[in-house]
Amino acid sequence: MVDAVDYAKMKNEAYVVRGKKPYYSDQDIEKFGDADMDFYPNVDWYKTMVKPNNFSQKANFNISGGGNVVTYYMSGGFYKENGMFNSGNDSNADYNQFNFRSNIKADVSSSTTLALGFDGRYNTTTEPGQGVDNLLNIMNNLNPTLFPAEYSNGTAPEEPPGVTNPYSLLTKTGFVKDYANHMSTNLNIVQKLDFITEGLFVNFIASFTKNNYYTHKYEKKYQKHAPDFAHSYMGTGRDEEGNLVTINKTPDVDDKMSFKYVAPTGNRVIEVQGSANYSRTFFTDLHTTGLFLYKQREYLTDAPQGKGAELLINALASREQSLAGRLTFDWKHRYFMDVNIGASGSQLFTPDKRWSTFPSIGVGWLISDENFWSGLRPVVDLFKIRVTYGEVGAPGSAKRFGYLAATGPLTGYSFGFGNAAGSGVSIGGIGETRLEQLGLTWERNKKINLGIEIGLFEQFKLITELYRYDNEMQLIDLNRLPSTLGLPTIPKANLGRTISEGVDFDFTYSNSWNNFRINYIKGIISYNNNEIKENGQLDPKVPYQSGIGLDYGRSLNYIALGLFKDQEDINNSPVQTWNDVKPGDIKYKDIDGDGVITPTDRVWLGNRYPKWTYSLAFDISYKNFTLASRLIGKSNVYRTISGGRIPFNPYDSNGKEVINENGALYYAAMNDHWTPASYSGTTATENPNATYPRLAFGSENRNNAQQSTFWLRESSYLQIADIELGYNWIPKDKNKFFKSIYFYGRCDNVCTFSKFKDWNPELTSPYAYPLKRTITLGFEIGFNL
Repeated sequence: MVDAVDYAKMKNEAYVVRGKKPYYSDQDIEKFGDADMDFYPNVDWYKTMVKPNNFSQKANFNISGGGNVVTYYMSGGFYKENGMFNSGNDSNADYNQFNFRSNIKADVSSSTTLALGFDGRYNTTTEPGQGVDNLLNIMNNLNPTLFPAEYSNGTAPEEPPGVTNPYSLLTKTGFVKDYANHMSTNLNIVQKLDFITEGLFVNFIASFTKNNYYTHKYEKKYQKHAPDFAHSYMGTGRDEEGNLVTINKTPDVDDKMSFKYVAPTGNRVIEVQGSANYSRTFFTDLHTTGLFLYKQREYLTDAPQGKGAELLINALASREQSLAGRLTFDWKHRYFMDVNIGASGSQLFTPDKRWSTFPSIGVGWLISDENFWSGLRPVVDLFKIRVTYGEVGAPGSAKRFGYLAATGPLTGYSFGFGNAAGSGVSIGGIGETRLEQLGLTWERNKKINLGIEIGLFEQFKLITELYRYDNEMQLIDLNRLPSTLGLPTIPKANLGRTISEGVDFDFTYSNSWNNFRINYIKGIISYNNNEIKENGQLDPKVPYQSGIGLDYGRSLNYIALGLFKDQEDINNSPVQTWNDVKPGDIKYKDIDGDGVITPTDRVWLGNRYPKWTYSLAFDISYKNFTLASRLIGKSNVYRTISGGRIPFNPYDSNGKEVINENGALYYAAMNDHWTPASYSGTTATENPNATYPRLAFGSENRNNAQQSTFWLRESSYLQIADIELGYNWIPKDKNKFFKSIYFYGRCDNVCTFSKFKDWNPELTSPYAYPLKRTITLGFEIGFNL
């Protein structure tokens, strides 16, 4: 973000190039650079609020052992991450976690195995009273001239109407402590039934999970101050020694800390699963397996939310059931067949639609195992093809007991009598708050896959997957219904449909030479394209705005044709009605040809989901040294510049017009925007290819702030996600207490390469929690016990 001096210069330019007087005087701009933070603040909000780095600690231990009958495993860990803010009190964003896991497995008899596990986790999180996301959003949209973070005498400055000081929110409004504990136990029993038939066994699994959440809120308000010119030395706002003199503008505010009770919440989950399994080989070469499985899950919250019928519904346990059957056949490990059928049940639908079945079938052929392939086997040691078709289901966005109508209190009607003022009395009543939805059922996704596996020289393996997914019967809101129907809620219907098609390439390579080993080089490249077939929306005025036939993830944009060159260009172009445009303003395309730029000239463009994703990982070693790294990337993906990233944007994040006197500016806009020669003194600044248009302020910036392709940016990137260098020390004496010690250094989020420079291209918004580069130094010790 620009500093106060550059901000003042750009604001002056925005005023002058629109025919107004400068907002700041030359003396004001000079004083912004004189470091008088009390009267001419120059605040870098990010540096003021956020630490350049912070520390975290992590420790783990695990132990395993046992004998021929009983084995055990235990592990424990601790993780602490210090806060990111420049706040020395409890309002910083800290995180602590303790975890413990234990498993024990026992062969109760020659045919019975029992396993018992326990998993526990305890977390504490501290954050500012006003929330981390809120602070990040405010400080990234605040210009440096409004007020200091804090006056030199330690008091909080009074803010202009509609503006909040994020530093005051951080340091003077209390904090929130969240406590969470998670406990889970599971039991697994396997019983062989060879006495009935060889290869038959049953498996029973039961688990119980309990989560508890507690929140302690410590709240306070802060008093706001302003310079006291009336009682200061010669009206300067300071005393004779130069110290700031302020007056309390909010003397009635109690700035003592108070505790606010928040009711604890939690939930429990009970899962039970039983299966009969069969595995046997017939005639030496026919390998068969079978499975029949039943699963049930119950979820119950301790603190149901809602009102009226919704509260009663949420107080009931949520239950799911499923059945599954599977048969596999394998002839000589060369020909394969896999047949599955599943049935799922949900309380979200009416009894006649509660259950739905989802079949699948797959066949494969290991061609390289055929005799005719023997001549190629030294080179192509693996060649396998497989084809699968299957259906899977999901309940989608259906609401619990959505097939039942609900009633509740309504706001009522105000009668014109009943009190002395004659304004009427509002009489409430009971009415229908939710429609019954009898026809809803499961969403269904039909999947077809073709897979090809190729192995070369027993070192290189390539897997290619081609797929087509037809996701039909999607539950969508029927926004096409007019509001004049008076419906209490927007109904849903199984009308949505999208089709996804793509291909995945997965390759792995490994090799070794003497002391040098390529443990693996693994890469994945994926391409996906989807198409909306039905979205349930009301038919638009113009058919090209329906979105049907396009991929999911686009947004409606005006097509920008560049910047107006001169007044003649404006006169010969369609009318743009937001404000009077000038050379250097954004020029839009008239899609419907009516000579006026209106909302019907917008088209769907700029997918926020990538078409291509790729990754590359490797792990190599030389003697006891290891080097590993991972790269990830995405391409054909777009981000939209909006909010405070548009200079003097008059619209908030919801598109509501708010004449922004307070927003931040960024150096990219200062260094590359269109400026008339009459202001700059040179025609070189009238750049038709400038990244930012002619500056404007308030309502005169409506035209340039419209969502358009001018603000649409291709945000492909390649990131070195992590890199690790390690050394494994193994003592020569095998009887020593230490089995091995592995020393390592690791860096996560190393660097990112992208043409998109506005913010981290991994994030969809510049106001999201920032991604951190983490440098870790550690060691792992193995003991001989």
